[in-house]
Amino acid sequence: METRKISVAGGAGIKSKPALNLWELASRAGCWSRAVRCCPSELMLTPKVLLVANTSWYLYNFRLPLIRDLRGRGIDVALVAPHDAFTSMLEAEGFTVHPWLVARSSVNPLSEAHALVDLLRIYRRETPDLVHHFTIKACLYGTIAAKGARVYRVINAVTGLGHVFLGTRKRSRLLRQGDQAAVSRRL
Repeated sequence: METRKISVAGGAGIKSKPALNLWELASRAGCWSRAVRCCPSELMLTPKVLLVANTSWYLYNFRLPLIRDLRGRGIDVALVAPHDAFTSMLEAEGFTVHPWLVARSSVNPLSEAHALVDLLRIYRRETPDLVHHFTIKACLYGTIAAKGARVYRVINAVTGLGHVFLGTRKRSRLLRQGDQAAVSRRL
């Protein structure tokens, strides 16, 4: 029986007994579900990470150094955000930006449900190993979508207060009171 060397994310090689079980061994040896064949004798695992925000502007202006660093470490990075003027700049950097149909300040239950389902479809199609959510809607909907798509590595980073806490309109004040009541019941 032929044995082959497996390198796991830059680690030391692991010898396997049958060459036919490389994919099974690779999934057991590392935490990444995706494997890319470099050459017939070696298998290298590459993690896939999705970064999710409610605007491409946010990803470009605040997370571009992180995105570049992840790519520099050999991680397959893809972005999820509504397409706007900054999407083309991210694509010019060589990143894939998956369009997410979400409105920043919408509170319409139907459009919000559509945004959640759209994100779930993206996660199921892309099968990421890890998702990193920025902004409140991305954190809320992304966590639910990740659970539905069986993505178990989730990072949530709520940035800013959002329009609910900063807005002066009557709708914002009502939502703010509802949020405060929900938080006080949890504590």
